[in-house]
Amino acid sequence: MKNRLRRFAALALALLLLACLTGVPVRASADGVYFTAANDQLMELTADTMPFYSNDVLYVSSRLFEGGELGVSYARHTSLGLATLYSSSLDLRFDLAGQVAYDKQNNLYPGYAIERGGVVFFPLNMVCRYFGLTWTQTATDTAPLIRVKSGSVVLSDADFIYAATRLMSARYSDYERAQGGRPVTPPGPNDPAVTDPPVTEPPVVTEPPVVTEPPVVTEPPVVTEPPIVTDPPAEPTPTEQPPEGGWEA
Repeated sequence: MKNRLRRFAALALALLLLACLTGVPVRASADGVYFTAANDQLMELTADTMPFYSNDVLYVSSRLFEGGELGVSYARHTSLGLATLYSSSLDLRFDLAGQVAYDKQNNLYPGYAIERGGVVFFPLNMVCRYFGLTWTQTATDTAPLIRVKSGSVVLSDADFIYAATRLMSARYSDYERAQGGRPVTPPGPNDPAVTDPPVTEPPVVTEPPVVTEPPVVTEPPVVTEPPIVTDPPAEPTPTEQPPEGGWEA
């Protein structure tokens, strides 16, 4: 009986470790508070950086991509209603009103972004698959850590948490004080709608035409008639003069 319990406990621990290492969320944080990190950079703990789950999809803040730490950058095109994530060779465009995502070839992707308080949040799994990133969710002494990683990451998750323990503790305390001791609750019914969006054709985003200077038009050269070449005047025929004394008879 004791051996069976030991085997069961070992199996449960192995499954828990596997879930952490593969990036599968163990469970949502009870109070909705998460740390986030981009490679070896710990993000601030604020409402603007706070991930959340919606319809079992984990969303992370656009702030995570503003520093270029992951090789993916963020741009907002307010006039077009678009939020874009891009690298040196790829881009992924999110129509915030239409709740669709597509690339520059207009290929549709199964996901959409959510805007809260002026900050755009992206579906993490979808973004990581598209740009070749990975992510993990790991428990810490204060709040779970969601860490997004590229190929340039240095520290393991365990080493990163160990190195950032004091900083995480200080930021968590600051966050609690900023909340006035009120617990943070998961998203409620007044949050933006997160129903599955209809699949619609995305708007065609065209590049603006290149405005070039018109060529300078000059007057054509004046073609003049060549001068008329006339024959030179004939030389007068010399006449013989009579010799002195006159002509001989």
